[in-house]
Amino acid sequence: MINRLATLSTGEKIANPKHGAKWQRRLAFYQKRLARCQKGSKRRAHVKQHVARLHEKIGNSRTDTLHKFST
Repeated sequence: MINRLATLSTGEKIANPKHGAKWQRRLAFYQKRLARCQKGSKRRAHVKQHVARLHEKIGNSRTDTLHKFST
């Protein structure tokens, strides 16, 4: 695990944001539901979209942080 995102030349330390922690409970809930669904069902496809959407939100927030930090 990374403790800091960066340490600047001025000595300022920038903390590593925990993006997964914000969505962790919700992601666990939908992944558990997905595991219990029968393969090939419409409900499984629906829950799979929920899981994919949450993974996308986590990735987008990480990308956004890096873009804001670098500019």
